[in-house]
Amino acid sequence: EFSRFKQVPASIKIRAEVRNNSLFYNNQQIINGVPISFKTDKYYVKAIPIIEQSKNEKWMKVKIKFFSLPSEVSSAINEGDVQKEKDSRTIAKLNKIISRSPSKVQALKLEESKIVFITDPSCDDIVASLDLLCNYDAGGNLFYKETPVKIGSQITFFSTYYWISGTIIEIEET
Repeated sequence: EFSRFKQVPASIKIRAEVRNNSLFYNNQQIINGVPISFKTDKYYVKAIPIIEQSKNEKWMKVKIKFFSLPSEVSSAINEGDVQKEKDSRTIAKLNKIISRSPSKVQALKLEESKIVFITDPSCDDIVASLDLLCNYDAGGNLFYKETPVKIGSQITFFSTYYWISGTIIEIEET
C-alpha cells in the first residue's frame, strides 16, 4: 500500500511515435503538462511531461491594442484564448482584457470647421495582455513569427473563433 506520494523531477528518455505532428507514448499523446502513465518492470508512475523550450525561444508578455473590432468579434474575445500552431503547440495566450471600449472615429464638425472624435457604436477597441512565444534572430533580436517584438509592431492573433490584428503598446517583460 502506498500511503505517501512524492514529486520527483526526473529526465527520462522514452521511445515515442510521431503521428500527425504529435508525439505518442504507448498510444497516449504527449502534451506539455498533461500526465501520462509510465510503467517499467519495477514501478508504475504518472508522469507530467515538461517539454523544454528551445534556447532560441522566449515567452514575452506584451500589451496590445486591437482597434475597431466589430462588436460580434469583440464579444467573442475572452481571457484564456490561445493561438496554436498546426502541431497543437501554443504560441500565444490572451491573459487579461485590460479594457474594452467603443471605438472612436474622426468626424468633421461643419459649423466649427474642426475635427472631433465620436464613438462608433458598432466597433470596440480592446487593450489586452498577451504572452507570445518569440524567437531570437542571429542578431539577438526577438520576433513573434516574422514580426519584431517592439512597441508599434503589428501582431496578428487568432483563436478557433476569430482572427484579429493589433499594435504592441507596451512590453511588460523582457
